[in-house]
Amino acid sequence: MFYGGTVVGVVRDFYFNRIKQEIKPYVLFHKPTFYKCFMAEINPAHRKEAISYLKSVWEKELPEYPFQIEFINDLYNSAYQKEFTQAKLTTIFSILAMVIICLGLYSVTSVLIARRTKEIGIRKVNGAGTEDIILMISSEFIIWFAIAFVIASPVTFWAIHKWLENFVCKTEIK
Repeated sequence: MFYGGTVVGVVRDFYFNRIKQEIKPYVLFHKPTFYKCFMAEINPAHRKEAISYLKSVWEKELPEYPFQIEFINDLYNSAYQKEFTQAKLTTIFSILAMVIICLGLYSVTSVLIARRTKEIGIRKVNGAGTEDIILMISSEFIIWFAIAFVIASPVTFWAIHKWLENFVCKTEIK
């Protein structure tokens, strides 16, 4: 219970927990009993020297408490490990899906061109340009791409909307 003191500052939306947890009021006290824990920014190039210096100062000032060290980036990484893993898996499966799609398009195009070799030859003889042949072959794919886009867009919108609902501070998809 807090019996008195001076308010030094007020911060809006101070995140102390994970970003998926609701923001709750948080009070920081300045009391000598809290001096058993502190944060320090150190230069990564001089990490060993800084840690040994901090340890020597700690053992001099607070010998009754053990010296323990944790790095903020390690705490951050462990708190968001699930999100990092999810991002890696999404990237891997997206690349895999793109490779499969490209292989499928290549094979379907090869079969289509093999079936229509005579038609392509006759069109070339009659004066059709390369652009006309490519347009003729790709027109069938464009229709299928349009159908796939119409089906995939609402599903993607729904999936992203559901994913963003897990976060306290979220943006609206428009």
